[in-house]
Amino acid sequence: MSPVLLSSSTSLVESVRGVLGLVRCAATLGQLACGDEPVVLVDLSLRPGEGAELVREVRRARPGASLVALLGEASNSTPAALREAGADRVLGLPLHPALLEDTVTEALERQPFDGDPRILRDLAGVAERGELRLHYQPRVEAETGAVRGFEALMRWEHPELGLVHPGLFIPLAEATGEVVAMGAWALREACRQARAWDALGLPSVHVAVNLSPLQFRGEGPVPAVEAALAESGLPADRLELEFTESLMAHDTTEVIAHLQSLKRLGTRLSIDDFGTGYSSLSYLRHFPVDALKIDKAFVDDLTRDTHASAIVTAIVVLGQSLGLGVVAEGVETERQAAFLRVLGVDEIQGYLYSRPLPADEAAAFLAAAGVSAPAS
Repeated sequence: MSPVLLSSSTSLVESVRGVLGLVRCAATLGQLACGDEPVVLVDLSLRPGEGAELVREVRRARPGASLVALLGEASNSTPAALREAGADRVLGLPLHPALLEDTVTEALERQPFDGDPRILRDLAGVAERGELRLHYQPRVEAETGAVRGFEALMRWEHPELGLVHPGLFIPLAEATGEVVAMGAWALREACRQARAWDALGLPSVHVAVNLSPLQFRGEGPVPAVEAALAESGLPADRLELEFTESLMAHDTTEVIAHLQSLKRLGTRLSIDDFGTGYSSLSYLRHFPVDALKIDKAFVDDLTRDTHASAIVTAIVVLGQSLGLGVVAEGVETERQAAFLRVLGVDEIQGYLYSRPLPADEAAAFLAAAGVSAPAS
């Protein structure tokens, strides 16, 4: 059966008016073709309940179709309601309409989720139900091994399945848009935990939290960051926000504006997995970043592959030339660490020092290891 795609366009809606009679059309994205398949496009900027009603109407009319719903920024529909009504997938729209076709094509071509169906069923609202946890992996000074901070990494403690691997639920959270609520929760929890360590008399450290590209849609991440800082009382310069190079594929003018707003708050910014995505040196001239994180894929082959070592060396030299900090992640052997020290990497993160730890174990690690310098 041909896929049925829900989005916002007047032109193609008119050709299928018999199926989509309840829709109020609003042309905001223009006509989209998804390969050679016919596509049904409708507006999802509807009043609460209308989106789910629309999905049910289309499902009754095309029971065998693959049904993908795209939620625009102004939509009052929720991913959970649309999935319950019969949508196979619910995606948040990308920042730039030019990326829409690639996003939809990828969603339609992706293999069906073959994990436990409870993971997909229960992902909606997971942050509100209190099932998420943060584990904290130390980032240490390359020269001394003293703790400079922690990266907060999300875990899901499913009531029936136990801990769910992030590789299973994070991609689903990205695809459904649930990652926005999960990301806001992670910001609040990481900031709260850093202040809780302070209350125990532990040395002050930075905490790093990953941002999804979806969090840069609409009003962007600033309100969630402001709320987390205000609620916790954590100084802004002790919060580091990590984003990947995939963010650079979106509307760079809007992204840069959001990043500049985050810098004005006083937060630190770093590019995660540097060198694996949409690398462009021109972005580094405009993105107000403080650090580059070398991807684990390069670190893995650092001591046995001349190409990997050359890439790592180039990233370190680039960061130093631009006055940026350089962090190597995924370090597992002392040989790798020694190589990185010679290059002049600032911080090291990886299993050589510690796996990601629950908050109480991270506190014990911090108490035993100390810090390299007071957090500024």
